[in-house]
Amino acid sequence: MMLQRLGRSWTVRLGFSAAVVVSALGMSALPSSAHTVKRPLAVVAKNFRFLGVPRSLPAGQYDVRFLNISPDEHELVAFNLGPVCSRTITTAAQARALLDSGQDPDVVCPGNNFEGYASAGPGGTDREDFTLSPGRTLYFCGVPENGVPHFDLGMIGFINVFAVPTGR
Repeated sequence: MMLQRLGRSWTVRLGFSAAVVVSALGMSALPSSAHTVKRPLAVVAKNFRFLGVPRSLPAGQYDVRFLNISPDEHELVAFNLGPVCSRTITTAAQARALLDSGQDPDVVCPGNNFEGYASAGPGGTDREDFTLSPGRTLYFCGVPENGVPHFDLGMIGFINVFAVPTGR
């Protein structure tokens, strides 16, 4: 049912369905290392907006706790726009137009990268691993409200993800 509602959004074509199945089975979509440290990140969905999402974060793995305190179902979808779209999609209006266009993301935004997905019903929570790579990450909710996706109602934004220098 959730995938039917997301039929118009990019997430389906980004390998989203495979990530959801893997996530639902309690497995990680990416191989994990015993030495990998996940940073905690709490994100709250409330009345068609996200709370707690910073404007910038260091690249790496995140343990995302998604809390929905609204009476509607919400999701958090994140993907890196890739080098081309990171330069051309700089506003929420441009991102909404891109999501509404139904265009193939691999053609429009070469080098894009799915980074994570979480969802929760009213009053619910979800906890998922997200892996953010350097560049511009778009996050949004694609659940429809009376036929209008929540990203068109304000549940959309960007995170500037910066590379973390490696020690010698």
